[in-house]
Amino acid sequence: MLEKLKADGYILGIVTSKIHDTVFEGSRIGCALELEKMGIIGLFSAVIGLEDVQKPKPDPECIQLALNKIGAFPGNTLVVGDSAADMAAAKAAGCKSCLAAWGIIRGEEEAKADFTALDPGDIISIIARCP
Repeated sequence: MLEKLKADGYILGIVTSKIHDTVFEGSRIGCALELEKMGIIGLFSAVIGLEDVQKPKPDPECIQLALNKIGAFPGNTLVVGDSAADMAAAKAAGCKSCLAAWGIIRGEEEAKADFTALDPGDIISIIARCP
């Protein structure tokens, strides 16, 4: 799904509540390392982590930073996440929200999302329906 979206010209970014990239006790940690190990870091034009912002989600600061970094407009952006904080941050930033429902869902998240994806492939059809 990520490779198809990138090939279709979509600009991808990651906004996470994890550490972006740092060294702890002599070892590199963070989502950038995880993305490198999966071989997908090159698909993303922006990676925003916890240490990159003053206020964590549900504050929209992290999404606004990513939007600025990639030159995207909130109204043309779909934020995919798996938590109520993700959905709230997306809405507060003026973006459309999509719940990634293939993870652990606690119920409240779906009610707050504009869209729900039951599996990663659903993201492609949801994007096609977005205005």
